[in-house]
Amino acid sequence: MLSYLALLRYSQLTTARRYVLSLLIMLGMLFVVGGILLGSAATGYDGNCYGFTDGVSGCSFEDYMSIQIQWLFILMIPAAVVVSVVAILNLILSQLSKI
Repeated sequence: MLSYLALLRYSQLTTARRYVLSLLIMLGMLFVVGGILLGSAATGYDGNCYGFTDGVSGCSFEDYMSIQIQWLFILMIPAAVVVSVVAILNLILSQLSKI
């Protein structure tokens, strides 16, 4: 009886670790993609900032990167939330399927 309970507890820990590890891997991949996008934005600097409606104007590298980082976070934060929600739902559904 004791070995069955120990095996059941080990199985639950292994499942939880697997899902936490998969969540960390997905978030890590998200940050790697963000770094690649940020690096490509930094190498694309040509001395100009492109406005949404007001055309092209000269700007410093700091202004250019500030705009790029703002757009990166606008796009990456929702993606991180979606990845986290999917991982949590996956964990919940896998636990419900055992019932």
